[in-house]
Amino acid sequence: MPLASLQGDSWLDSAKLAAAVPAGGNDHELPGENPVIPANVPPGFENHFAQWEQMRAMQMTSATFEDWLKAFGVKVDAKHDTEELYRPELLRYVRDWQYPTNTVEPTTGVPASAVSWSVAERLDKDRYFKEPGFIFGVTVTRPKVYMGRQFSAAAHMMQDAYSWLPATLTDQPYTSLKQFAGGTGPLKHPTTGVSQGAEYWADIRDLAVHGDQFISVGDPGVNDYSSLVQFCGALSLPQGNMNKRFPTAAMIDSLFVTPAGKNAVRTDGVFQPTIQSRLTDTSL
Repeated sequence: MPLASLQGDSWLDSAKLAAAVPAGGNDHELPGENPVIPANVPPGFENHFAQWEQMRAMQMTSATFEDWLKAFGVKVDAKHDTEELYRPELLRYVRDWQYPTNTVEPTTGVPASAVSWSVAERLDKDRYFKEPGFIFGVTVTRPKVYMGRQFSAAAHMMQDAYSWLPATLTDQPYTSLKQFAGGTGPLKHPTTGVSQGAEYWADIRDLAVHGDQFISVGDPGVNDYSSLVQFCGALSLPQGNMNKRFPTAAMIDSLFVTPAGKNAVRTDGVFQPTIQSRLTDTSL
């Protein structure tokens, strides 16, 4: 079971193994061509949602799905379900980026790397809550990780005029799809990577929107990625089944220096909310 998803999107978001594309080239099974329909959309509105999603992708509309339906004369009823009434509200969030620093282990005198945070933030803004509830603080620690099975920059895919997505091809979105033979392309890991004898598809549009990772280290070699993992803490992603978002527990443990069983990030963060308000009896 996946533990947590890697933060951020990448050019691999729509990547798919060629074996997953049915014979005959069904366009709806190609990466980027299959719209994601939320589970709460009624079946009668699925086609409308797919059209709205494509218009948003081409930046031809900024309307919400509800406003998109209203433009065609569809009356959208207000939501009154329990999920909408009691949806959690994010009051404030603070992000802090910290590099590891060199420290000395006091018992052995051996240098080691360590990282720590010290965050102090105030929420000096009045808020009104219509319903009684709870306020609590959450701390999330996300290490910056790299994909160890990406051999080269994804920009190498853009070697022809079609790859630069000229405006004249806006009505032909399939021109941004690239197919790579096994052992070629950015994922050309020769031994255990995705493209070990397996063809795969990628979408240039994801590269233009989300960018690419850049690792400035020595060439890890043709058959060895150990140096990439050693210097950058890269994970063995994407896996052979094109899993690129969910690392395994073993991958997460490999990011820690301490022995197994101690791989944890400890926090002593204190959240002290002070609420100044008056209670109003609404039972009458």
